[in-house]
Amino acid sequence: MTAILKKELSSYFTSAIGYVVMAVYYFFAGLFFYFYCIVGNSKDMASLFSNMFMITVLVIPIITMKTFSEEKKQKTDQALLTSPLGLGEIVAGKFFGSLIISIVAFYIILSLSRQDVMVFLAKMESDAVNKLLLMIPVFYGMTLGILFFLIYFACKYQMERRRKEFGVYLMMGMRR
Repeated sequence: MTAILKKELSSYFTSAIGYVVMAVYYFFAGLFFYFYCIVGNSKDMASLFSNMFMITVLVIPIITMKTFSEEKKQKTDQALLTSPLGLGEIVAGKFFGSLIISIVAFYIILSLSRQDVMVFLAKMESDAVNKLLLMIPVFYGMTLGILFFLIYFACKYQMERRRKEFGVYLMMGMRR
């Protein structure tokens, strides 16, 4: 599992996909914050977080779809299926790799309570800011739950499909 985890993490940051996904996510986070809070002169961040949730729903499939599409593109999926690792270890390695990437990408929301602006606002509007800061772990937990189910079911489906395909190859006389 750790070998797959290391491979996934290195593949995100040796190619441009990890940086591009995080840059797009941070761009939209800044854009929504600018338009809803600064231009709109609003302290209500509920609309900001609802829109950030929609961006998160779009970013998570981008992160997770890469896990098996790269394996298939580089034709390393057959080697992965014939490795001594079990299906659970392969899925867990890919899951934790995608989870770490998404935690890095969503750090802008997770660190919101420690930002200087939020500390200043907490002194002025303590009730509203405290409610906002209580919503962040709920938002994060829902995002992690969605991420888990997306990755788990996508990986399970892909592995079962590839396993049947590999069985057909073996029946046709191809060697391991």
